[in-house]
Amino acid sequence: MRYYKYVKSQDSVFSFRVHKAVQACKPLAIAKYKSRWEDALDEAFFHVLNNFDDSKGSLESYALSIVGTIYLNKYSREIGSNMVYEIESDKKATKDTQIDNPYEDLLTNIEEEDIDYEGEVQACIQYLLPYFVKDFNLFKNMTVGSRKLKYSGLFEKYSYKVISEAVQRLAEGYDDMVFLDSLSKECKIRSFNEEKLSSLMDPSLRYLGMVEDIVKCENIGSRRKKYAYLINLKDVISGFYSMFYGNGGVASRLIAGETVYCSLSGNLVFSRKELAECINSEIMWYIFFVRPNLRILKYKKESTLLVSSSRVDEKRIEITVFNTKLYIPMKRMVIGKVES
Repeated sequence: MRYYKYVKSQDSVFSFRVHKAVQACKPLAIAKYKSRWEDALDEAFFHVLNNFDDSKGSLESYALSIVGTIYLNKYSREIGSNMVYEIESDKKATKDTQIDNPYEDLLTNIEEEDIDYEGEVQACIQYLLPYFVKDFNLFKNMTVGSRKLKYSGLFEKYSYKVISEAVQRLAEGYDDMVFLDSLSKECKIRSFNEEKLSSLMDPSLRYLGMVEDIVKCENIGSRRKKYAYLINLKDVISGFYSMFYGNGGVASRLIAGETVYCSLSGNLVFSRKELAECINSEIMWYIFFVRPNLRILKYKKESTLLVSSSRVDEKRIEITVFNTKLYIPMKRMVIGKVES
């Protein structure tokens, strides 16, 4: 990142904070812009430096948003031609010139305790984020009667000043949290109880293996004709993520620099891994809720679900999520029975 070559603000702690916030987004820039990642960070730095104010929420969240969209024209109205000209002029003027790091003097003047304090605030935000989400009424009303969770050890871990600052920054995500809270209450899908797996296994067929589209089963019960269908849970979960949780997805919000996801059942989680686990459980519940005739031949969590049915016309399962109608595809397989 070439900020040190171009930046003109050598006496501002704010400039250093912007540099630090944008530099933290380097992995995102590399993943999105490949060979242009450095240019993306350069332009994001100048954009944040010139446009950020308290009305835009936390500096870290704003920087992440800008880096993620700087080359997607989302901020084309904010990034004016004058600014682009200045950036390019700065680059041209310093192209063949070795300039000392303008932050060297700044870094010697910044109190070490200021940097430590900022780090503590960020750590406290990460610590409090689950509380902010799960105990939202307390943060909204700031009354003891609204509290649901225990906060034992919080004041032993962080000072009152740090906690106060972290709460204020979390409060900047109030509107997004209100939206997620409201969205979660509209969700009707439930989570699957893994203890029910054994009761959903097909008692008449024992799964032996699969070769391409042929499912080998041992007949251990009924002589009634059965049909097999494969549901690719991995693809379904990936499809849900792309539609509802990707860039600008309806069911995710960036709060204090962290993405909060609303699962299909209204569960609010903080990582993509946790979200995938939730969606897998919710899809399983829905499948057997709307298709009680289905029975499990083989199940691998977040991967595949192979089911049997006495119906020959199973093609797909309709599901409505966040007011959007979707279909879970079911691939017809051939059962090759091995008599017991």
